[in-house]
Amino acid sequence: MGYGFREIIIDQPFSGKWTEVDMNIGGGHGTFQGAKFSDYAGGFSYRNSSSQKHIVRNRFIYWRVLNDMLELTESSMDHNLEDNQVRILFRDSPIVSPVCIVEADANVVILVVTVTSVNRFVFTHPNKLFTEDQKSMKNTKQPSIFQQALIKPLMNFSSFSLFEHAINIPVPTTAASHIMPYHTGYIFALSYESGGVTICKITKDDTLCLYDLRQANIFARLLSYTPSILRYGSTSSPDAVVGISFFTAKLQHNKKNLFLVTLSMNGHLRLYICNNLHTIDSWTILVDILVDKRFAMAGHTDSTMVLRKCHENKNEYPKFVVFVPSEGFKIFQCLRDETGHALTKLVLNETNSINFKEKSVMDFCVTSEFLFTLVNNPDEETDWEVKSYDLNEQLHPGFNLALLEPPPQHDVYNSTSTEPKEFYSNLIFNKSSFSVSTIYSALSMLRNSDSFSKAECDWELTKFYALRVIESEIRSITAESDEPVGDDDVYELNLKYWGEFYTSCVEYHIGTVKPLGIFYETNSKVVCIVKKSRISFLRPTDFLETALYFPHFIPVPDSEEAASHTTTLLKYLEIMDNIESTLDEPHKYKIEKRIRGNKQNSMEIWDELANLIIEADPHSEVLERRHFVGMLTNKLRGLGVHGTVIMKNVIQILSTWDSENEVQVAHTSMDTTSSDDTERGSVSQFFMGSRLGANVTYRILMQLLSHRYMIGRNTLILQAIVSKFASERGDQEGVHILTSFNDQRTAQLTLLRCFSLLDLCDRPGEFVHDNWSENGLKVANLINCRALDQLVIGKIPEFWPIKLVELFCNSVTGGLAIRSRVNHLKPSMVLDYADAAGRALWCNEDSPEHPFEDFLIGACQYNTLAFYATTLQQYRQMDTERSVLRIFYSGVSDFFLRSPQAALSRLISIPHQNLRDAPYFCTKILGIQDQSQYLPNIFFEKIVNLFQIFGYTYGVQRLAEEALGICRDDRWVRIMSVLGFKSALTLRDYESAFQFILCMQKQSIGPSGQLLLGKERESSIRTFVTKVLENRDIDVLVGLKTEAFSDTIRDEIEKVLHAQAKLSDPLAEDSVYQMVYFYHLCRRNFEKAAMIMLERVTQVGIKGKGRGALEIQRDAYLDILSCISLTNEDTAKKIQIGSGDNSNVDDWLIVLQNTKISVTPESMPVEDHFGIMERVKSYEKIRRECELCISLLLLQDEQEVDPVKYFHERERAEACVSNLVSIHHYDQAIKVAQMWEISYLPVISTFTKTCVNLVYNIKPASGDPADYVRHLELSELPNSNASVPDLAFLLLKKYISTLEKPKESKLHQEATTVLLQHSINLPRWLLESYKKRDVNQLILCFMRYGDWEEAADLSLEVLDVALGRRDSKEFDPSVQVVTPFLHLPIIPYNTIEDLANQMNQYTKSQPKLVDVIQTLRERCDDFVLRVLETRQERRLMFTA
Repeated sequence: MGYGFREIIIDQPFSGKWTEVDMNIGGGHGTFQGAKFSDYAGGFSYRNSSSQKHIVRNRFIYWRVLNDMLELTESSMDHNLEDNQVRILFRDSPIVSPVCIVEADANVVILVVTVTSVNRFVFTHPNKLFTEDQKSMKNTKQPSIFQQALIKPLMNFSSFSLFEHAINIPVPTTAASHIMPYHTGYIFALSYESGGVTICKITKDDTLCLYDLRQANIFARLLSYTPSILRYGSTSSPDAVVGISFFTAKLQHNKKNLFLVTLSMNGHLRLYICNNLHTIDSWTILVDILVDKRFAMAGHTDSTMVLRKCHENKNEYPKFVVFVPSEGFKIFQCLRDETGHALTKLVLNETNSINFKEKSVMDFCVTSEFLFTLVNNPDEETDWEVKSYDLNEQLHPGFNLALLEPPPQHDVYNSTSTEPKEFYSNLIFNKSSFSVSTIYSALSMLRNSDSFSKAECDWELTKFYALRVIESEIRSITAESDEPVGDDDVYELNLKYWGEFYTSCVEYHIGTVKPLGIFYETNSKVVCIVKKSRISFLRPTDFLETALYFPHFIPVPDSEEAASHTTTLLKYLEIMDNIESTLDEPHKYKIEKRIRGNKQNSMEIWDELANLIIEADPHSEVLERRHFVGMLTNKLRGLGVHGTVIMKNVIQILSTWDSENEVQVAHTSMDTTSSDDTERGSVSQFFMGSRLGANVTYRILMQLLSHRYMIGRNTLILQAIVSKFASERGDQEGVHILTSFNDQRTAQLTLLRCFSLLDLCDRPGEFVHDNWSENGLKVANLINCRALDQLVIGKIPEFWPIKLVELFCNSVTGGLAIRSRVNHLKPSMVLDYADAAGRALWCNEDSPEHPFEDFLIGACQYNTLAFYATTLQQYRQMDTERSVLRIFYSGVSDFFLRSPQAALSRLISIPHQNLRDAPYFCTKILGIQDQSQYLPNIFFEKIVNLFQIFGYTYGVQRLAEEALGICRDDRWVRIMSVLGFKSALTLRDYESAFQFILCMQKQSIGPSGQLLLGKERESSIRTFVTKVLENRDIDVLVGLKTEAFSDTIRDEIEKVLHAQAKLSDPLAEDSVYQMVYFYHLCRRNFEKAAMIMLERVTQVGIKGKGRGALEIQRDAYLDILSCISLTNEDTAKKIQIGSGDNSNVDDWLIVLQNTKISVTPESMPVEDHFGIMERVKSYEKIRRECELCISLLLLQDEQEVDPVKYFHERERAEACVSNLVSIHHYDQAIKVAQMWEISYLPVISTFTKTCVNLVYNIKPASGDPADYVRHLELSELPNSNASVPDLAFLLLKKYISTLEKPKESKLHQEATTVLLQHSINLPRWLLESYKKRDVNQLILCFMRYGDWEEAADLSLEVLDVALGRRDSKEFDPSVQVVTPFLHLPIIPYNTIEDLANQMNQYTKSQPKLVDVIQTLRERCDDFVLRVLETRQERRLMFTA
């Protein structure tokens, strides 16, 4: 079956980076400067070897000759090539066509002829550029052979000048080049108007050899005596060569020979053979024939003839095609001459003559099957066409116009009634394939175009640049206006400037799409049209396209019935084409709008269009509209009895998208055994894997879908017309199309499906947000979707915006799906691949896989996934499978686009009870192979996992609650309870979390048979309490209903509380200790509250440092005291609190004084951090430790203070007392000393010194004497308003009187000593108090500091008491009257004697002491006499 060809416009907004190479050959000293030569182009396809098939398959080079510049571009549909564009400049030396590209050994050689030089460029072959690692990689950039042009050491370029010193350089008419047999060098041929042909050879050692081909003729050789290249003048010769071509072939002994074919203006086609490959100075003419009989007439010449060479697939001898203007094409086959004994001779036989009367052939190429011509209109630059001729067609040979894509129109109709900015922006940047250079050229016409920075490498920034330029232009116009500018004026300005911008883009675009040449890409079996700044392809048409546009290619079967079916199908498609030509753009837009707006109820539009067409105005200017009804009636009658069957068959083709079904419907056969089938093989992973290949696939797929949509749309219109025609006119004779409701519904669903898929394919690929990629990969893995191997994250720094289908084709999922569907039923693998891509996207209802859905999820295309979910209902009447998938895909997209709450609402609405009716969903999404499982369990687990990926804990909790209502076994109850518990706990929904705990297993049996909490419940309680403590929500535990607690749960909670407290930081501001303390207080467990605070005190002492830790310790002590105060009043101050055993928090004790619990040192646990820990503390100990902390805090401004540690309290207390008195906190120092039973002497001594300072007016550092007593309690003093010294002595009196223990005088002695030391008279109260406590010590104090008179006076008073002269109440009890009835009083007689002796030593310095000493001795003598008398009296008493 034959086929036509259809153009594919390739998206190329960006031209890419060019590598510039300047050959700098001189150009004959500027001889040709300013001369203009025609631009032309061509291409080259690599040989497709089986060993390196994926490297060079679908890989080609195309070139453009622009006067003296050669542009070379290497492209591949399989691999992305880097640095694949190079410009070679032959300055002032125009290039002579054509450019020759050949593969030689490990190289690709490009041979170029200019008017003054021959040039050789050698590049490394792609097979040698690929490493083993690169051969297995996909979607990565591969090096182009032109990459070597960037590195000078790797450049293998050579240029050989032909005219170094010549003048009057002739201009070649044409040229040819080739590689020598066995790669011994390179051969060139240049023809001139004078008839000469110069042969040039470049040897391997870069030696240039020249030869004149006319010497091959003996007559011309006789005339030759100078180098012919210098003899050529400007005179035109009829024998001038206008076409020339080399080829190599084997003749005798399998030896390769070099041949040359020339075509002269006089119609002579000659074949030469080179007799000496080393010197190329010997050539023999083997064939000399006329290409056309007209040239037999004398003087008939034609300089516009064209010669082309074509190689057969399996024949080493080429074909030559000669185009003779106004006549056509002559095809000559080169063959070995088998007629005679000359086995070394080749002949040229004319095998075909194709009539073609047009003269304006720009270019043509020939394959084994087709002849392609590029024809243009010389008067209209944009008017060109491509025609194909099937060389194998026997029945209806002739040229067929290729279906070319229409260029952008200058005048466009805004049928959408949108704003001009939106309408033209969408037209320019999304639908017209304008390049960036075109857009910038169009914008350069505006005056503000230079005010903004350009971004020629970014499509989105280019669009933004255009918007800013036009908006700036409009603002400038409005700013310059003297009159007010209204909304209508702004609208008109937008319409004007956006319209002018679009028109300019069209004008510049037309210049870029002018065709320069065509060539046939042998690997992909497409024709490449090389245009001025872009390329396009011609691909074979699909079956439906061929049947509609090229019906003569559809063969008619031999069977009468099959022939009737085929003929009817073609007639039916002809009706579709007639309806298409009748519809105008507003009608088409109205249909699309109605389909988008109301997909389910769009049947009304078909009736409206049927009415419009049938009741058309007979005076309508549209001729088709006036005669359409009559024409349609005749054609419907022409369908015959098979009309309804054919319509249903067409709908079946559209709804199933099955290539084999297409052939069966047409009752024909498709020849799939073409000569290259063996070379096709299986489609590898690299096939069509580049951006170019993906774009070609996308363009073909859009064409196929648009064609199917057109047929489906027109079928619905036809059904509506037939129904209208039958119901109103009743004239249905001969019309055999019956349209039932089911037929209309099926057609409508098929159309909706086509339309939705068109929208999907035309959607741009989404830029994946950074926060999407990680979760997207997790979602894909969860539901068994293969993730895209290269996510498009952020901007795409590529040459054009990527489409969704391109992403699909380049993905692993899409590639596998498409390759598995390639069926080799199409005439081109490119078309086969695009058709397979369509079927991968289409997915019939019974398909076991849905690759496009997998791709959307794996590639994070969530906007498209949401759109796709809404299209699922168009596949057919909604069943459970599609309904479930639609809801599920919508829910997944909601996670990323809307909100998890919306996703929860959708997913929870899935009918999980009927999941067995959705086998694909169960197998693919849920991963269930065994349908006997209880599906709701697995469904909820999968959906819960989905919510866990996104961290939407409320959804997990909600689903767990829902699942617990339907779960049937303990395992799933346990799983859902744990999941729900964790989610509720994260949300701080503690009440729900606790309810989930109660749903868990209540008890388990321990190793000894005892009942324990279930593992999940125990673990959850531990987690629950821990989380409550972490979130500082202890009031939750307090607020839990007591009746919900069992004793086991309560004990476990308290156990965890205490354990968490011990593991926590006791220094934290809102520590766990405080929360546990609060918990016990609220539950009136005062003893446990005190215990936890005591533990905190201990831990703070171990771990804490600084003021903050000390304050925490103080507060903890106060909390303990508060708890004790809340206990029974009778036992509050008798309570003793156990500090606990760290190895078991449940052993903490409350020890009351009236209990029978005994605690011995032997039972106390050993603690590593401070040895044996005191198990119990009395109330008084707690009070004094608390007071110590309070006192230490008073020292914070003077020194660094740390918490108190066990077994260091007393040392800290002593140091604290010392430090307190140093800062004049005497009351607090005395208080601490009193509690810790520390001597008061330091306090009294320091305070007495303070009194001394006040007496001597020695001020403190602050300068205020009141600071000495500022921190003391003065309210209880009898005269609190006295002076500071008086207050100080009053306080001293208070301290000594209250603190001195009975029968002790240490404090008196200390105060007296300090005062006497500083020569201060003792206060009367101190003297009297001291006398009553220890008069002897007082006398010694006076003596120590030389107060002789005071000591003497006091001694005299003591002696007077002993002699009965004074009352003894003023002195301590040891001083009494000497009587015979009492024991002798213990008076300090020795001290008095010692006093007298010491004073005697100071009589010289103090003469007044003489009288004192005398008085004292006299009194002592009296005391001695009295003692002796008393003894005598006592002796007498006892003797009597």
